[in-house]
Amino acid sequence: MRGFSLWAAVAASLMVVAPACAEVSPAAEKAVDRLIVAQHLKEQMTGMLPVIVDKVMRTVMQAQDKARAEEARKIVTEEFSASFAKTIPALIVRHRDLYLAMFSADELARLATFYETPLGQKFISKSPLIQAEMAKFGAEAGRAAGIDAQSRILDRLRKANFNLPAGV
Repeated sequence: MRGFSLWAAVAASLMVVAPACAEVSPAAEKAVDRLIVAQHLKEQMTGMLPVIVDKVMRTVMQAQDKARAEEARKIVTEEFSASFAKTIPALIVRHRDLYLAMFSADELARLATFYETPLGQKFISKSPLIQAEMAKFGAEAGRAAGIDAQSRILDRLRKANFNLPAGV
């Protein structure tokens, strides 16, 4: 059930509230709200659910009869979707706070203008697919790097007199 604790940790880290920003101008407030609408942020987050469900399903199905995969997927999707939907408002607030902390009012307005264009909308519509592909690639690349580096890491830790668990 490592996958579930991993996702719980990810969800918890997303819920951390950004530090309060300095005084925010009305222009920045207006621009950030326009940017969030133009980005279809809620839909973007909801669009990532299939990727998240796929990751959870890999963990769930390790100890299950493969013939029951669709039944398990339905349960995981329904429960995770219901729980995730509750977090979306806080995630949007977090995005808003980060945007306000990292971009000026002018930059936010220019970003919103871009996302309102046909190209910006195309970028938004393709982003979940790009993110899903990059998540798969990143996991594969990370796994390969871990396998490649594991023996060297352990050798160096042993040479540096680190106490490693038995069997490692």
